[in-house]
Amino acid sequence: MLKKYNVKNLEYARFLSRYTAPDTVVGVYWAGAMPYHCDRTMLDLLGKADAHIARVQVTDAKFAPGHAKRDWDYVLDERKPDLLMAEMDEMRNRADYRRDYCVLDTPVWLASRRDSLGKLSYPGLACRAPR
Repeated sequence: MLKKYNVKNLEYARFLSRYTAPDTVVGVYWAGAMPYHCDRTMLDLLGKADAHIARVQVTDAKFAPGHAKRDWDYVLDERKPDLLMAEMDEMRNRADYRRDYCVLDTPVWLASRRDSLGKLSYPGLACRAPR
């Protein structure tokens, strides 16, 4: 079940383990296989494993499962993850996300806080503005 996603998360885990500093904090949407195989701090962006986000009320969905919760003010302004493994349309439209993060040119899709680029050791690292 979900083999394709687990394979991709293992690819992320291997990349992060090899090319990031041990104190790197990663914002994740799929928190299963990646944290299991990667010794980095993971921030669950959809609230299943974050006490603050888990208590947020879902207001924009007809069907409101626990992983439909988000609080971008909390994530981007308080927790400030060094890396994000994906972006959502609602993030792309935020001035703070566009100001503070850039998309990396790496084999796995990642956005990095601009002030966290020193935590990555990927050769020839390039950073571009979010789309």
